[in-house]
Amino acid sequence: MWILRELFKHSKTLFLPVAVLLVFTYVYYHLFTGDRSLWVWYGLNEQVNQMKIENALLNERHAELEHKVLRLKPESLDVDYLDERVRESLPVLRRNERVIYLSR
Repeated sequence: MWILRELFKHSKTLFLPVAVLLVFTYVYYHLFTGDRSLWVWYGLNEQVNQMKIENALLNERHAELEHKVLRLKPESLDVDYLDERVRESLPVLRRNERVIYLSR
């Protein structure tokens, strides 16, 4: 019983340190666990970096395809490229022609 009396007597002086300790514990706990923790943030940053790399590769591929399409437009037709595409896609040869396919 005397412990309770002593606690009540010193409760005003103990309130602030205990409250600060509880707030610190709450913040520390949620900083490292949960849906918005540092670990989740780190994982999301890794995903963002991977998506940036993938986006750069897709932009590069898009530029290549856009260049190929530009070469096939009627305004800027590249006859050699058109002939190459036709020979790759159709099994048609001119007389006295031989095709040698090399692996890339």
